[in-house]
Amino acid sequence: CRTDSNVRILFLPHSIQGGDDNDVAVAQRVVESMDFGSRAMVLDDDLSESDLKALIAQSSFFIGERTHSVIAAASLGVPFVALTNSRDTRTHEFFLPIMDSPPLIDIDLQTTQEISQTIRRYMNDSAQTELTFIKDRLSTALTKYREILFGTPALQ
Repeated sequence: CRTDSNVRILFLPHSIQGGDDNDVAVAQRVVESMDFGSRAMVLDDDLSESDLKALIAQSSFFIGERTHSVIAAASLGVPFVALTNSRDTRTHEFFLPIMDSPPLIDIDLQTTQEISQTIRRYMNDSAQTELTFIKDRLSTALTKYREILFGTPALQ
């Protein structure tokens, strides 16, 4: 992913119990393999659903593999990418009817490099969308302030 010095990564494992399905162990192996793993952290506490949603809400971008965490990000308005596979009908069936082009990556149909490039594109697109949103809000606020201060709308 990005190597910007201000990017911090927090892994939010779903299954933290021991055994083959332990997301904590998998996330720790991913962090160990990262070039900038020192900026990544694996949450290994068993947090409540509301605490997890609060963490997701504070994210500037969310990458998830578990359907419910991705739904949480979407419902909170957090830009996201869902890592899924072509046989995962649940995630596809949830997002396809409500989004024109949902940010779903079928990891079984792409190489690691393609996945990385796709995530970068979504991250850059979300950053651009956020900047446009901020500019639009600032423009609206300036128009309102001008009307309040001067009684006239903003100059075009």
